[in-house]
Formats: sequence, structure tokens, C-alpha cells
Amino acid sequence: MYNTPVKILLNKILNKKQQTNNILIGTVSSLTPFKVTLFPGDTAIPAVQTTNLLGVQVGSRVLLQLFLNQYIAVAVIGTPSVTNMVLKTSSETVNNSTVLQNDDQLAVTIPADGYYYSVEAYIIVDSANSAQNFKCTWSRSSTSYSSGSLRWCLGVNGDANTSVAGDVAKASYFGYDTEVSYPVTDTGNETCIYERFVVKCTTSTPVTFQLKWAQATAGAYNTVLSSGSYIILTKLLSI
Repeated sequence: MYNTPVKILLNKILNKKQQTNNILIGTVSSLTPFKVTLFPGDTAIPAVQTTNLLGVQVGSRVLLQLFLNQYIAVAVIGTPSVTNMVLKTSSETVNNSTVLQNDDQLAVTIPADGYYYSVEAYIIVDSANSAQNFKCTWSRSSTSYSSGSLRWCLGVNGDANTSVAGDVAKASYFGYDTEVSYPVTDTGNETCIYERFVVKCTTSTPVTFQLKWAQATAGAYNTVLSSGSYIILTKLLSI
């Protein structure tokens, strides 16, 4: 649960009987001014923030020590996961084109805070003709990132026009630039596609990932990336 430096610190402090009652654990409720809540619903108490609090944020669990009648926050012992969602509110249409284009709304920015983030895309596609199918990749605003995993891709396996709900799903993994093609169904029976990857920034500049898509085979029919598609961005805890 705790990293090695925190374990050493806890042991040193808790082994001193006279200080045992002066150790508390709380949740950061405010950064400026720095305040900590000891129990849910209680009034937050002021504390002194130290340089040991790397990555501290609202919601972090911190170790407090009483010194000269004031509490000192000496270590971060837990960081909350943070989840955000980008919802596509307007459908977008491509007709007779295999040229990849950035989606107007499905993009997320990875903060430059040194943490890994999970990106999950839930894509809904409607096509007037299943022969055109659907393909996608991901554009990036820079190469200043490190991938914790390859891009996992899950879609319908085979002829999606028969029965979307009944078709067998197939999963695989690819790089961000690989044009992954997915079978789709005809109008009136939308196809669901799922993609996921884990990534973190390696510099002080955030990186934006944006879905790019087009028809897999050009045809004079509408291929629609439907409203209701969305991306979930989740900050992952260090273990």
C-alpha cells in the first residue's frame, strides 16, 4: 500500500511511543490554503505543506505529524484516481472517402503530471452500406509520451450485417498509426467498437490524443460516427 520511503518514515515515527498520539492521516480538501479533513463531514484543519508532498492534490491521503502545536503534512500515502469523460454530442458523416480525418469532438489531453492515464473509447458507427466498413487511428499533438500498453482494439468479427448483437467479438492490439478496420452493419443497426490504451507524458507539455477515422472502403454511402460515442480518461494510481 505504501512505498518504501513512507514505510520507513511510518516505522520511525510510530516506534516513538511519546509521539504515537500525534500522528494522523487525513484527506486534502484544499491546496490554497492547505487544509486536511480527518473524517468525512468534519471541518478541515489547516496544515503545513512540505516539499515531501510530491504529486499532492485535492483528494490525496496524507500523513500528518503534530509539531509545536501545528500539523505538518510529511508524506503523501495515497492519490485518488481521476476520471473524466468526453461525450460526442453531434453525429459526424463521411461519404465515399478513405481519407482519415480528426473527429470533431473525440479527443483527450493527457496531463503532464508524470502519471499514467487509461484512455477508453466507446465508438458507435452507423453505415448505409456494410461494404464500406469503418477504420480509425489516433493522432497525437507530440511524441512526448510513454505508452504503458499497446492500443487494444475490440470489434465485431466477420459480417456485422447479419446480427450485431449475435456476432462474435474479436480483439487485437496495434500501434496508434495502424489503420484498424472494423466490419459494420447497415442503417438501423449500429455497430459498437471499443479501443483502449495507457499512456503518460514524458515532458512538461500535455499531449492530446484525437480519434481519426474514415470509411475502410470508399463508397457513395454515408458512414456515421454517432452521437453518444464517448471517451473515458482515467488517472491511474502508482503501485
